[in-house]
Amino acid sequence: MDDSNEEIVKSNDGQLDNLNIPEITENPETDIIPVPTQDIIPVNDNSVAPQQSLAEPNLSISQPVQDIIPVAPPVASEASITVLPTEKIKVDGEIDPDQIKQAVKKKRGLKFFVILIILMTVLLGAGGASAYTFWYSTPKKVFFDAISRTMNYDAMQVSSTTTIDTGSDTNFGISKITLNSITTDKPSESVDLGVEINMNNKLYNVGAKGMYLDSGDIYFRLDNITAAVQEAFGDQAMPAAITDKVSELEGEWVKYTIADMNSASKEVATAYQCMIDTYKRVNKDKAMQSSLAANYEKYPFFVINENFVQNRDNNYGYKVTIDAGLMADYIDSLKNIDSVKELRKCSGEVLPTDTTSASLSTDSINTLNSYLNKFNTTVWINQWTHDLSKVDMTYSDNQSSYSVAMNMTADVKIDGNLKVTAPEQSTSFSDWQKSFENLVSQFYDSYK
Repeated sequence: MDDSNEEIVKSNDGQLDNLNIPEITENPETDIIPVPTQDIIPVNDNSVAPQQSLAEPNLSISQPVQDIIPVAPPVASEASITVLPTEKIKVDGEIDPDQIKQAVKKKRGLKFFVILIILMTVLLGAGGASAYTFWYSTPKKVFFDAISRTMNYDAMQVSSTTTIDTGSDTNFGISKITLNSITTDKPSESVDLGVEINMNNKLYNVGAKGMYLDSGDIYFRLDNITAAVQEAFGDQAMPAAITDKVSELEGEWVKYTIADMNSASKEVATAYQCMIDTYKRVNKDKAMQSSLAANYEKYPFFVINENFVQNRDNNYGYKVTIDAGLMADYIDSLKNIDSVKELRKCSGEVLPTDTTSASLSTDSINTLNSYLNKFNTTVWINQWTHDLSKVDMTYSDNQSSYSVAMNMTADVKIDGNLKVTAPEQSTSFSDWQKSFENLVSQFYDSYK
């Protein structure tokens, strides 16, 4: 720029106008396109224009202001129109909507495929579970499991009540029996027995308890026998001497040891001790225990009526009868089991050597089956654990000379925590025996 042509333009307020833009004349009737006479060079805020002092800014217009010539907007001709392509230009980092749609379609397809696999797995699993449940709950499977668990229990409790009706008055008879027993694999067992006696049309309850331990010791106790002995005297008062002797016998535990048994019979004591020792050894052999259940599987003498199955309190109820022929075969097969062989060595031929169905006549089997069929038995088994839980049994025999009806209910509980413990106090068998002999003597003298 020439310094001679520079014209300093000042605004009305005396400040310098640093815009290098000519004055624009507006025409309201015509669109005006302002055309600058010279390119405007922007100056960076942080830069300094050449040949200018920071103290005195000297902004100027290099040319005098000229009139603005209005120019009409150009009209594009058809030939000059350029059609831009419809395809979008992809910018780095920009998401293509078409790709999103394709990804969504692929994701939906994958999701459907995953759901299909899950449904097939569930259906196949449900089918397999249904098949397993059906097999697990079949009568033969449930009953065999119950037999196996009963033969291989750790501890089992049985509480039963049996009522007996002879159908006629009697001077003496048993009308009711209650039993509560606990049996463990030590071996040990406790029995609490209650007997209701009908004597001269009066009922008397007599109790007895007993147990044996793995040491070989046996305990027993008599309860409530005074009233029954008194009834034997009828209208006569029981002598005081007898009353005293009876009171010495009841309500007290009596201990019977192998030494006491040996005094009575050495042969019996030796066999008894041998059986206890053998059982302890055999009981540790699980394979030998399983052989008992496997043997029953060969000779299943319990016959299940599969057409009559009940369901009550999470238990399956099965009507069961006994096949006399298969039962005889099963008993005979026991002699071939190692555990039974070991026990037989202690006591000799405890079991018959020939009890197979072939050794029994057809008449004998039919007679036995006829008798067994008089028992109406329902066995209840837990549908989840297959533990034997209850047995209901009725028996009826009506003859011209007599009539007997029996009803028994037994609750069964298999629980390894059950134990049999010896009583804290007991009397020796020898002392109890002396009291019993004195009672018999006093009773005999009273009838002289």
